[in-house]
Amino acid sequence: MKNCCEKCGKELGFFERSLKINNSRINIQYDALCSECHRTIKEGISQIDEMYQRVMGNLKENYHATNMAAVDIDTLIFLAVEALLVIEPNYFSDKTSLNQTIINRTDRIINKQNDMAKIVYKVLLYGFFDNLENNGLDKSKNFVSYMMQNTLYMEQLSMNCSEEVPRTYVNAFFSRKGFIMERIEKKTLLYVMIKDETVIDYEMKQTEDYYLIDFKNLFYTGDPEKNVQCYVNGVENAKTITKTIDNFNTKTTKKEERRIRDTLNIINEKVVRDLKSLKPDEAIDTIHLDCVLLCIAKNIRKDPEGRKSPIQAPDGLAVELLWKKYTANLALMGIDSKEKAAEYIAKNCLYADGFHVKYGKKDPETGWAFFATKGYIVAFDQSKRLFFMYTDDYPNDLYFPCNEMMYNGRQYLQLPMEDEVPNDDELDGILFFSRDVKLIMGISHYFERNNMFYQMENFIEVEEAVYGDPEQLMEVKRVSDHLFRDFGYMPFCLYDEWYVIQKELRQDDILLNRLIPEKSGLRKRYATGDVIYAPKILDAFKNGAKELQANLEIAGESIAKGLLWCYFKASLIDTLSKEWVRIGGDILAAGDDLVTAFFKYSSLKTIEPEKTYYIGLFIYYLMDKNILPDTDFLDNYERAVQTFLECKREVDRTLAEQPAEPITREINTEPETPRPQAAPADAAPEPEFKPLNWDDDKRGE
Repeated sequence: MKNCCEKCGKELGFFERSLKINNSRINIQYDALCSECHRTIKEGISQIDEMYQRVMGNLKENYHATNMAAVDIDTLIFLAVEALLVIEPNYFSDKTSLNQTIINRTDRIINKQNDMAKIVYKVLLYGFFDNLENNGLDKSKNFVSYMMQNTLYMEQLSMNCSEEVPRTYVNAFFSRKGFIMERIEKKTLLYVMIKDETVIDYEMKQTEDYYLIDFKNLFYTGDPEKNVQCYVNGVENAKTITKTIDNFNTKTTKKEERRIRDTLNIINEKVVRDLKSLKPDEAIDTIHLDCVLLCIAKNIRKDPEGRKSPIQAPDGLAVELLWKKYTANLALMGIDSKEKAAEYIAKNCLYADGFHVKYGKKDPETGWAFFATKGYIVAFDQSKRLFFMYTDDYPNDLYFPCNEMMYNGRQYLQLPMEDEVPNDDELDGILFFSRDVKLIMGISHYFERNNMFYQMENFIEVEEAVYGDPEQLMEVKRVSDHLFRDFGYMPFCLYDEWYVIQKELRQDDILLNRLIPEKSGLRKRYATGDVIYAPKILDAFKNGAKELQANLEIAGESIAKGLLWCYFKASLIDTLSKEWVRIGGDILAAGDDLVTAFFKYSSLKTIEPEKTYYIGLFIYYLMDKNILPDTDFLDNYERAVQTFLECKREVDRTLAEQPAEPITREINTEPETPRPQAAPADAAPEPEFKPLNWDDDKRGE
């Protein structure tokens, strides 16, 4: 019986040794080979191993993969094709060892894509069998069919991948994970990487000579600003490419939907477990939305797939999970759409990461946080510590007080906590720090906004208690009257002084920022803009608030400031209106309007109407008579001045044309006794009463 080579059929001589190869990893087994075939197959298997090693290197270096069994099959196909084109670009030739080992073609017809699929199958069989088996592609027939349906290889395409000329000819491989272009004249490879969730955006244009397929969101790896353009001859070739791209997009969309669905289910199981742990006696449908959001944020951030989605994104996983699983909780807040759910998160919550956080003696470390109106999560990246706080109360003191401070030469934002610290040298609470000033300021502003509601609730309670106690109310009046006694009425009749006082008070305190309306619609100055009284009045106001806090035992200086401000502002109209009546008289009658009032004012001979002090007092008088709104002196000032100037010009013109003896009456302009007391030695000097010089072309900006 003749002994022949199992591969080439060559008869082996009597003294010629038959060689064996048995590689179970790629199902290659020969019991009798001639030396030449043995060498060829050994070289082919060596190339398979070399391609496998290249795929592994790419996965580790460029994809940062750690669990190889979890790598999706399309990524493996893309990397295996890349390795094939690098290691054996002539894989389709029967003169190559790789082709002889894997393809072993007996016919003369070459199908490059089919040959490519068979070789890629062997590469994956060699080192990624679990991936094939998990996708039902462990059989050669199934894998080749899958790859032929989900990839495309086309020769002699023209693309814009050359730096020297606008277009160059390439052989191109298209897959969901990327394109590989082999330049025909230079035999070099160019790559286009496609992210997992990318839906390829393209446009096909027809010209006289070719079809242009413009890939709008795909860019070359070596030139990230240059998008891919493919020039194709013939409508059938163009349709083949676009049909393949459409299939990619359909599969990507379905896969992304399945990924999101699976991720949501995994995250929701953990959210439900956390909610049951936090609220064991409460039905999940009745738990407050903030508590649900805290648990969602915690588990999204911990999930490797979930953390890819920004928590506050309108189309992110948090909104999707709320809308799919927690519509009852949304309904409790009056939310009936995904858009409103996203709006609630954007307005009432804050997610932050990339900052440094410190607690206790340990060194700062990076962390992330999610803040809601009823609770927060602060997580430490390195130590894996996590602070989870939640309360059913709102408003609450979760973020109160919020302190900005310096520690070890760095600026920190301090969030105090109730926990006792073991040593006096340690700083209480959680400290946030970042070189990104905007990030820390964003956290600070969120804390301040929530603290404003907490402070406002406390303020209302204290205000009701004080106004219900005559002795405490008298103490507030005493401190408020002290401001009049020290500075008189002049500063509160001058626009520039009063504007600066209110502006500085708003900026100085979060509660006053709420109680004092913002003056964004007003001019910043009316005359020269110079102020004399404002700095001393601001100091006196702060000292008065501290005195009030101590005497009434108010918890928080901010509340004392708010109490003093509201009483003082309310007393301004009454006090300064009475001062006008004492000086100028109760000159208005029932039914008088603003123009009539200023005609009467401009006609007075017992005062100089142009002086700012008198016009200021008269504005308070008009506010008391409800001729001007009793909202704020500054709000009424410009309208009043304009009306006064018009009326004054009319009165002056009438008097010039028809001189008449003015009607005078005796008016007491002397101060009442005792009114006022002497100003302290360090008080600002009393400015002279200067007449208004407010011609339209001279008025301050």
